[in-house]
Amino acid sequence: MADTLTAITTLTITSCGMCAVRFAMPEDMHRRVVETGARLWCPNGHQIHYSESENQRLTKQLSASQQSVQALRAANDHQRELREAAIRRAAALKGVVTRTKNRIARGKCPCCHTRFANLAAHMQETHPGYGADE
Repeated sequence: MADTLTAITTLTITSCGMCAVRFAMPEDMHRRVVETGARLWCPNGHQIHYSESENQRLTKQLSASQQSVQALRAANDHQRELREAAIRRAAALKGVVTRTKNRIARGKCPCCHTRFANLAAHMQETHPGYGADE
């Protein structure tokens, strides 16, 4: 006795780029070829492949995104380091200015580091150009 098998399948119709013959293949096979970039042959023997599979395209896109993120993180780290260095320089200059002001307030000349009772008169007589560039 003969058995009968009835199957329903969906076929995808495509055509060969070389000979233009139209042919059909199961939908899951077509999807697998597109996703993986695998090669197949038309009924006349011409090799067919999709130039870039979806997986390859998504992998490239992911790689580009990861490189972009790394570049942005590196730029962010560099800017943070520059900012912190500028803050340290500003604090150091503030300390220098404060020390100089305190020395002057105690009557010590900022140029020759000698103590004077009347520092204003000494600055006018001995260092007349001091502070003119400010």
